[in-house]
Amino acid sequence: MRGGKPEKFKITPAIDAMIRKAYAEQVGMESCTLGNHPVRDLANRLGFPRWKITRRAQVLGLITKGKKEPDWSPEELNILEHQAHKNPEVIQKHLRRAGFHRSVYGIVVKRKRMRFLRNLKGQSATDLAECFGVDVKVITRWIRLGYLKAGRRGTGRLESQGGDMYWIKGKDIKEFVINYLEEIDFRKVDKFWMVDLLTGKSAEY
Repeated sequence: MRGGKPEKFKITPAIDAMIRKAYAEQVGMESCTLGNHPVRDLANRLGFPRWKITRRAQVLGLITKGKKEPDWSPEELNILEHQAHKNPEVIQKHLRRAGFHRSVYGIVVKRKRMRFLRNLKGQSATDLAECFGVDVKVITRWIRLGYLKAGRRGTGRLESQGGDMYWIKGKDIKEFVINYLEEIDFRKVDKFWMVDLLTGKSAEY
């Protein structure tokens, strides 16, 4: 509840179960060909916008199957590896800016197969700032104040180049979130990333 008003389109355990059922019955691209639209039908039945259902499905790790995609190029894999900690929709935008077009489903599957999330040991201050929706100076202030533990990445950059980059481990980010809630403006946070961080489920899908 926000500002005394009930939260609109509130997700409950019962609705989660309905979403799981809809995705379990779905056969991806083929379902539309057969005239079946379980996700759309569920959204209409609940009076929810369809995007609310599909985004919740992402959080739950439920992804519909699509058409087989072409093999990934080394350039695409490099982008995926460096952006692996981010929401698949954000990764899709990074790929698109580089001239590549991938579905969210393809990104999720490839990230899982390459084990990029399991191998991810931390984030740079710049990437973390993007996840929190703040300027990188805010991240460095948290580090200087001792709120957020951080090491150096060992890039060998000179002071004239801005110095070595900060590297923050996932467990230290989680500890910061738990201990310093008042520092965070949750309206700006990447909610999918935050759920992954706090639940530890990101490596599972």
